[in-house]
Amino acid sequence: MQDAQDIPLSFLCPITHELMKNPVIDREGNSYEEEAIALWLRRNTTSPVTRNDLHASHLTPNRALKDAIEEFLHVAATAAAAAATAATSESASPATALSLAALAQVKQ
Repeated sequence: MQDAQDIPLSFLCPITHELMKNPVIDREGNSYEEEAIALWLRRNTTSPVTRNDLHASHLTPNRALKDAIEEFLHVAATAAAAAATAATSESASPATALSLAALAQVKQ
């Protein structure tokens, strides 16, 4: 059984604290949501994590993290669909179905 608290912290942007959709990684290995770090770098020249110098040219797409997040969301959506189906029977609690449905909404 999964709920929103089960989202790995590494999937959350350190700036927005939201699930990343287009993660990028800096030279120090820190990942950020692309739009959030672009906005940050318009006003700052340092990393929001380490405070070391950081420029947009130091960022590259983090494809591995994006794939991991997409897989996580796929599994969560599949589980939510199964829980929603099971919730119509006596065997599953509505709270379980709601928790999983909330996770599935994150994907959208």
